[in-house]
Amino acid sequence: MSVKKNARHFTVSPWSSFSTTRVSKVTQSYVCGPLSHPLVALTTGQLVDRAERRFGYAEAVVSCHQNIRKTFFEVKADVDRLASGFVAMGLKQGDRIGIWGPNSYEWYITMFASGKAGLILVRNHSSYI
Repeated sequence: MSVKKNARHFTVSPWSSFSTTRVSKVTQSYVCGPLSHPLVALTTGQLVDRAERRFGYAEAVVSCHQNIRKTFFEVKADVDRLASGFVAMGLKQGDRIGIWGPNSYEWYITMFASGKAGLILVRNHSSYI
């Protein structure tokens, strides 16, 4: 995807850096390119729940450097526990939460838990800072 900006407009094209598409105001957060089927219209929390129902005891994530292997059941339990913790801390839907760290199971769970709680995750990756 290429994005070019100047003082008047943004030129955005996921297909070519030579696009003349001009977007002056963002009106949608859903953009679907040339696909044979539409994107899934589910929230992050709904996707976690759906994956747990569909795949249950199958392996969902492996973090080799942490020696962690989790099934979809275990991931959902961890996501629900952390999302509940965010809400118990007083965070409300639309609040921003930042995470700064390397790839880890905790980072993975925080990504899904923040979405499930309706929070906006601000991702800062320590490798790029």
